[in-house]
Amino acid sequence: MKQILPRRILLRMSTMCFGLLMICTAGSIHASENASQSEPLYIYSFTGNPSVEHNLGVLPDILMALGEIPNKPLKQKMDAILSHRNREDRFREAFGCMPISEKPGGCSKIEFLSAVPFEGEWKPSSELLAAMQRDAVQTAWVLHVTEQFHVGGYFLSATATKIYSDANDKQKRARRVNAMYWTCYSKELDALRRSIDVKQKGVTPAFGSKEALAAFWYEGNPSRLESEIDKSPAALADMLSVLMTLPLGSRTVSPPEQLTKLPKLRTLDRAGVASCGGGYCSTWVRQEFPERILVEADWQGRPWLLSLPRWEK
Repeated sequence: MKQILPRRILLRMSTMCFGLLMICTAGSIHASENASQSEPLYIYSFTGNPSVEHNLGVLPDILMALGEIPNKPLKQKMDAILSHRNREDRFREAFGCMPISEKPGGCSKIEFLSAVPFEGEWKPSSELLAAMQRDAVQTAWVLHVTEQFHVGGYFLSATATKIYSDANDKQKRARRVNAMYWTCYSKELDALRRSIDVKQKGVTPAFGSKEALAAFWYEGNPSRLESEIDKSPAALADMLSVLMTLPLGSRTVSPPEQLTKLPKLRTLDRAGVASCGGGYCSTWVRQEFPERILVEADWQGRPWLLSLPRWEK
């Protein structure tokens, strides 16, 4: 299955974010009864896939629609798994106690907003502004979380936006950081699962077939899909904990002098110890694990952290 390019992910995320807004405010109930108080945190969440416009004059839309066909049963399975999870408890547990400032102050009360937190690109929604006025806060973090099974696999991603006011500016200003946890089917992972050589011919089911995808995602107890759904919030929280404490104005996670020393993911691909495609190949490898790789990027002029499978193809 061919992976989706980062640019497409960015475009789709901007139009169909699945989000939760968490708010931490002074005097609020803590995520832990004995925890100290942290800054306000707001969350909005959305689950679902990008809509596909069936415009015969636009080839990418046709390819997108065709690419979604094998994902429909997997998307339905994801929805079935999530129907047995309490969304608020799931994200409260993952995000409630992560540090959200340079001087972390403990756990946060989580408040879930009912609608997208921003109108257009930057304008805070009336619901978000009302919450900040109600809690008398000048600074707050907002998480816009999206969960989907889309072309390329399972995604849990978040755009974290910090709303604040300058000393001489009554208007709300903002900064953004992004994190994404992604898991996909690959022939390499499928071969490892079956303990066979990826170059072996005549295997049944064939690599990349509908039957191979079903076995890859559904086998096991819990299944791979269920396991990824359950562990992704904590993984996303770990990345956000790094991103949200970066100095204001940071475009990358690593300082420039350290960033130039990191290898690009394409280097691992060429060495045959990982694989990548599209824009992912230009990301910097921050940390390697047996099955996953943590990379960073400066897409859209702001820092990103992404947890990717070691083998994507």
